[in-house]
Amino acid sequence: MMQFDIYRWSPNFLSTLPYHLQLKDVISKAIEEGRFPCDTSLAKLRRLGIGSLFQKEYVKKAYELLVTEGKLTYISGRGYCIVNRTDEIKKSN
Repeated sequence: MMQFDIYRWSPNFLSTLPYHLQLKDVISKAIEEGRFPCDTSLAKLRRLGIGSLFQKEYVKKAYELLVTEGKLTYISGRGYCIVNRTDEIKKSN
């Protein structure tokens, strides 16, 4: 399965859904489809602000929503990472 490339994603400018929610939905779907390996670090916010068509604030909002949903975690010095569901299952048992 092809990995998700955030640098190739662009928002649907005609949609009434805000850009950060569009991005959150796309990343969430990619995680659910296994297009990100567990513990993958996502693109850094500063780098995205330079190399993309949308503001880094949209990305930050999307990442933070995914953190609240338990799909991402923030690790100081590493950034936002995909949550390893296997580790969570082991901890709960």
